[in-house]
Amino acid sequence: MLKKIFALTAAIVSLLSSFTIYANENLQTELFQLPITDENAIIERCISTNKNGIEFFAAKDTPVCASASGTVSKIVEDKCGYGTYIILDHENGYQTLYAHNEKILVSEGDQVEQGDIIAEVGRTGNATDYSLQFEIRLNNVAIDIANIQF
Repeated sequence: MLKKIFALTAAIVSLLSSFTIYANENLQTELFQLPITDENAIIERCISTNKNGIEFFAAKDTPVCASASGTVSKIVEDKCGYGTYIILDHENGYQTLYAHNEKILVSEGDQVEQGDIIAEVGRTGNATDYSLQFEIRLNNVAIDIANIQF
């Protein structure tokens, strides 16, 4: 049974990784791609009062890629919450957040291109397993996952 679940999850991840994420059509939009393309990653949507986005459960050190081209605006290493995380600034007020990283491979101020490897999956902050929490934000506010089209 577990083997079937993993096979189904891998198929879903493969399918999702070929799609593009667009922000709400009513807003000025920017093109994004999924930050993890590992077929073995398990995707879980995060919707709560303090957590919006997508959680990718993947092996330690799985590469984390920039979802869109931009500038590394913030790198934080914290023992709780998001743990070690990166925020990239993009055009039109958009930002992406990559949380719970094991290793950061960029520095604040770096320019990155879509698809560049910026970090490795970890288990920092309040993460209970190796994962990446990914959020798309507009003007510093996380966009509700319901407003993102796959």
